Amino acid sequence: MVTCSKLGLRVKYIGTVGDDERGRVQLESLQLSDINLDDVEVRENCPNQTAYILIDRARASEPFLWQRNECLRLGPGQYHS
Repeated sequence: MVTCSKLGLRVKYIGTVGDDERGRVQLESLQLSDINLDDVEVRENCPNQTAYILIDRARASEPFLWQRNECLRLGPGQYHS
């Protein structure tokens, strides 16, 4: 999204973030970009999603660990612009 924005495209993020430290860091980072965040919802008492990429040079693989709590789900009909 940030790259598209820097290339001059109009970008809008529609989604949710948790209200924990990771969510605040993600939102602050996005606020520094030129991305429209009008439809980002901060979910109370909900941890933000987390992802880690594990690089294993011996096996030439890059597995990842990803966790997204159900409280972040944005279901059909929950977004109205």
